[in-house]
Amino acid sequence: MTRKNIFKVALTFVFAFTFSTISAQIYNADFSTDGDGFPDHSTTNPPADAPANVGPFGSSGNQWSLHYTSKPGTDASDNIFKVSGGSLISNDWGGQGIFQSQSIDISNISFIDITAATINVGANDDKFEYFYILDGGARISTGYMSSNDGDALNYNITSLDVSGASTLIVGFEFFENGGDQGYSTSSFTVSDASPSPTGPTVTFDDATSSETETDATFNVLIPVTVSNYDTDQIDISVAVTGGTAESGDYTLNTTSLSFSADGSQNISLDINPDADDFDDETIILTISETSSVTGLSISQSTHTITITDDDTPPSIGFDTATSSETETNVTFNVLIPVTVSNYSGAQIDVSIAASGTAEPSDYTLNTTSLTFSADGSQNISLDINDDADTNSETVILTITETSAVTGLIISQATHTITIIDDETPVLPNIIINEILADPGSIIDANGDGTVSTYDDEFVELVNIGSTAVDLNGYTISDAIAIKYTFGSTSIPAGGSVVIFGGGTPTDIPGISISTSGLSLNNTGDTVFLKNSENTTIASYTYGSEANDDQSIGRNNDLSGDFIKHSEISSNPVLASPGRYNSTGQPFSINTWTGATNTTWTDATNWSLGTVPTGSDDVQLIKATNQPTATSAISVNSLTIASGATLIATNTFSGDVTFNRTLANNNQWYFISSPVIGEIYDNDWAITNSILSGQNLNKGISLYDNSTFDTDTDAAGSDTETGHWRYFQSDNSNSSDFKVAKGYGIIRNSAGTVSFVGNGLYTTSQNYAISTGDSNFNMVGNPFTAYLNLGEFLNDNPTTSVLVASEVYLWNGSSYDTKTAGLNSTYKIAPGQGFFVEAAANTNLTFDIADVSHQNTETFQKNTRPEIHLFLSEGLNSRYTNIYYIEGTTTGFDNGYDGKLFGGVAHSLAIYSHLVTDNQGEKYQLQSLPNSDLENMVIPIGIIADAGKEITFTAEALNLPSELNVFLEDKQTNSYTRLDEANANYKVTLTEALNGIGRFFLHTAAKETLTIDAISLENISIYKTTNFNLRVVGLSEGKTTVKLFTILGKQVLNTAFTSNGVRDISLPNLSTGVYIVQVENEAGQLNKKITIE
Repeated sequence: MTRKNIFKVALTFVFAFTFSTISAQIYNADFSTDGDGFPDHSTTNPPADAPANVGPFGSSGNQWSLHYTSKPGTDASDNIFKVSGGSLISNDWGGQGIFQSQSIDISNISFIDITAATINVGANDDKFEYFYILDGGARISTGYMSSNDGDALNYNITSLDVSGASTLIVGFEFFENGGDQGYSTSSFTVSDASPSPTGPTVTFDDATSSETETDATFNVLIPVTVSNYDTDQIDISVAVTGGTAESGDYTLNTTSLSFSADGSQNISLDINPDADDFDDETIILTISETSSVTGLSISQSTHTITITDDDTPPSIGFDTATSSETETNVTFNVLIPVTVSNYSGAQIDVSIAASGTAEPSDYTLNTTSLTFSADGSQNISLDINDDADTNSETVILTITETSAVTGLIISQATHTITIIDDETPVLPNIIINEILADPGSIIDANGDGTVSTYDDEFVELVNIGSTAVDLNGYTISDAIAIKYTFGSTSIPAGGSVVIFGGGTPTDIPGISISTSGLSLNNTGDTVFLKNSENTTIASYTYGSEANDDQSIGRNNDLSGDFIKHSEISSNPVLASPGRYNSTGQPFSINTWTGATNTTWTDATNWSLGTVPTGSDDVQLIKATNQPTATSAISVNSLTIASGATLIATNTFSGDVTFNRTLANNNQWYFISSPVIGEIYDNDWAITNSILSGQNLNKGISLYDNSTFDTDTDAAGSDTETGHWRYFQSDNSNSSDFKVAKGYGIIRNSAGTVSFVGNGLYTTSQNYAISTGDSNFNMVGNPFTAYLNLGEFLNDNPTTSVLVASEVYLWNGSSYDTKTAGLNSTYKIAPGQGFFVEAAANTNLTFDIADVSHQNTETFQKNTRPEIHLFLSEGLNSRYTNIYYIEGTTTGFDNGYDGKLFGGVAHSLAIYSHLVTDNQGEKYQLQSLPNSDLENMVIPIGIIADAGKEITFTAEALNLPSELNVFLEDKQTNSYTRLDEANANYKVTLTEALNGIGRFFLHTAAKETLTIDAISLENISIYKTTNFNLRVVGLSEGKTTVKLFTILGKQVLNTAFTSNGVRDISLPNLSTGVYIVQVENEAGQLNKKITIE
């Protein structure tokens, strides 16, 4: 008779027995894992179509699931129905939600309690109900329950009669739509509430016991006890119903017991010795009633006996878990011992396999199996081979039994050999990219809202390697002391770390660190990054250039030289911690570095170590290797920094911004848009700081060769001048930038012009050119790479397309002609506009095959060779410029040579004298022929007070690559090269200077100059008056000067020791031409002078 039937019979006898209630929990919904439930839905991530179900969730026996039969609504916020913080919560769900337990077994239960705890969280629709389902039938519901925000919605059913039912499901359902409305359910439980009779019971005294095996059979007794005996004899059977012991390992002597009173009896069991097994074993005894005693219960029906084995099993294992070997330049052998103990008589076979971080070629496993027939040790033989990498590696040996020896234990199954590499380790590729030593009183570099000369100092590090680097133990130091020691900080590939002097770094991209002070020297210091072994990873030495209330940074980023940040033309700010110096973008953006080659699809060329995909925003900066893509490119957006190039010969998908930095304001530039879809209108003009002109005119112009305008349009805006047509700010002539068409633009300040579009030109392009009032057509390079001039002119032959194989480029002040013969290798920069002369009305061809990369910028570049010579004393600075222009002379050229202003007295000045026909004039600007540069020595004049330290520096522009610039000081007999980075010449004057003779400027194809290298031809001879002759540029030593009439009569002979400049008094001479002869150790020189 089942327990339920007993309960029913007991009722018919008017409670002949007394009962107590059992309240044992049989289900407790498991809300322990946050996130269990429906995924959040919203407008951008809508819910699944109905019906939808998720689950089951939770631990076995306490599982549950969620579903809905009508699809919830949604909005822009997250709509949730899931576990959070130990509760099942709903919030702004948008409709129907149903919670349902797993099917709960109640086949042996008569009564249950159901409880649940829920809180109303802002819900106001009164649409929440609990329910339960018996045997898969209809829902039995509480109906909708009314409550207010914060009210409890609890469920409490006690002593529910479920007799006759086998399964139970409990749950709840709600409908909620608005705002933050919802519910929070913290528990849902079901408990067995069936009454328990207090009639007779039989039970094992204990649930478990243990015995230790011996070499002989021994007996154990297991007690069984009866209580509340009620006069009816109790008969039970005893059986072995489970366990791991085999039948021969024991003998059950007692198979039944009979009780006629309260008390205990023993079950007898013999434990037999087990020689073939080394494992502990179990025997499970079960008692069952064979009588039919009313109300009898068996409270503990099983007893488990654990037999602990007394035999020691055989074992095999490596002697040690680890070892290490140092790699050499040759292969060497190591032996790894394996030992067997407690051999049991059965042969032991094992296999050996190798794994680990070492490459297969780094080692040779000579032993792949071992066989043991007795206790002892054998060796595994392994050869260690030399490799080329610098990393330490591991070889993990694993032994596996291939025999079937009973009880065999593998005590140490693995052995790890660490191979210590003997090559010098590769240091991480971390650079110093920016330093702020002098924040001054204007830069809040750390973004904390407070300007501090102490806290806002910083050093910016960038990891240009392909893997993250752990900086733990690394230090930042200067020439004097360690300034900061890193803790656990990992700088990702392509990422940045900015170390500030203090404060609270705010909104700094990447990793930012506040220290207790950097105290960098404003006027010069060396910054070091060292690893934990004190090895220098990166360093940079700066000078007084850092003492200017701004940072110094690399330009180009990552690889270029340090310059003042405000001088980075594409991003002329005072500091950019955590961002690229040249673009202002954070280092988290995937950026082309070209670290390996020019291949777009090579991940090692990208700062983050991954090739961009269609969802990525990427940028190209100027690098040694610029990208070439022969396969399709798909990105979310691409930004091309000024000076960077891209060759794309397949399809391109994504938004694109092409930047071009214009160095000068109020200067016209010729440009062409290399992107598809950009429009020039007044918004574009404002965004790009285009200069405003007369009335509605804006500084965007087109060249119209069909007509020539001569009027001034006095009544309104003069929108046309000659062939030029100006854009109007009322957008009456706005348009899109045409492919390969040239435009003139002028900004109101130096800065960057941006073309923003939805594509690039990746195939060859044609542009219609025409003849007209003028045959000249303004065109432009439509590609994002350099266009080879020679190939371009070959593609557009003379007579049929062009009048001549030449193009005309504007350099900012005049036109430069480039021809196929002289300039076939010249590269036209991306976005560069230029003129061609049409031979017919036809198409001009731009072939994508003619583009290439190059490191030398040619965009509207002034290619004229120049030397700018600077003189500084304290905070005062002066200059003189030398220009090399075809068609000028070494003498005076009107309009090309400009004198130093003579209307005031100068306390500090620098100037030059003419190379030939010197009349003693001081020139601030001097133009010389653009040829034979090595043989032109330029006298440099100085005006400066005694006791002052003066400093010479120079900037050399567009000089032939083999020529260097030297300053000669005749007083110290020294030559100093000035065209190198950070080069200068300093001297403290022992006497005031006011003239020439001491300093000379040389250009020479040599690394150094000496006195012997200077020709006598570089001496200047001129008269200051009719009674004084001046000789300038003499080397120290004895010099003789003679003066002859044109007929050869000597009228002067004087000798002296030279010190650079010598004034010689002339006798009273008749007017006419005379010959001056100068002679010293270098030779003899004759020059003419005229006495007037």
